Amino acid sequence: RRKWLEEALTSMSVNPVERMTSCVKAIQEAVSDTEEGTEQQIMAVSELQDWGEDLDIAGDFIKINGLCIVPKLLSSEVSELRWRCLELLGNLSQNNPVAQTALLTLKLLPVFLHMIDSDPNPTVQIKALYAVSCLVRNNSEAQTQLLAHDGLPVLLRALHSEEEKLRVKATFMISSICSSNPALKDSLVEVGVVEKLVALLKEEEHGHTHEHILSALLTIVTDHVVAWNKCCSGELGLKTFLTQRIQFLEGKEQFKVKIKEKRET
Repeated sequence: RRKWLEEALTSMSVNPVERMTSCVKAIQEAVSDTEEGTEQQIMAVSELQDWGEDLDIAGDFIKINGLCIVPKLLSSEVSELRWRCLELLGNLSQNNPVAQTALLTLKLLPVFLHMIDSDPNPTVQIKALYAVSCLVRNNSEAQTQLLAHDGLPVLLRALHSEEEKLRVKATFMISSICSSNPALKDSLVEVGVVEKLVALLKEEEHGHTHEHILSALLTIVTDHVVAWNKCCSGELGLKTFLTQRIQFLEGKEQFKVKIKEKRET
């Protein structure tokens, strides 16, 4: 009876590999630069995004050569296809060494970095940064390639984007890679990350971005003498700025808890 039930459930369920294969085929066969073709590709890559969130199924996607659709999608003039593809690749590679290796083999890291720097669509830039973040997470080879392809200056340039979400994600990624690989702090300090973060802190009106910037600075200076000395130097004026900022926020009810937390740390 149990066997019959298992077989019945299997026959009723959707086969992920068959569905992904169908989606890949739909993208390959879609006629570019037509409304119908674009809609066909968006529907297919949207379904692939859902499947890609499952770690086991992500491995199957690699096995069926699903990555063959990447060049077509990333080079599309339709921004939604570009950002959906980037999100898919981020989902696939997140905590997945097999997928990370596959993306590195296809030399996609420099493509992502170029899109962060140059794509005209802010959503595409944000998703490209997401893809980079997922690719380098806990992967020493990807982190080595990040340095080789001048990825750190790309992150620093993202800090000055007009898009707040991109700035926040760049700041968060800097904190993340420093936490997972403290050796990267040397390279970040060399390219001026401390000066950039302090300058950004001073330029912006106080808001949620400030918390991420301060968190990144704290991560960088922890157990790193050079970064600590830079922050303490009178040249940057960080101590004076923070003292003035705390005084400015003292009378503002919405920041009282945060001020108390910072003083206790």
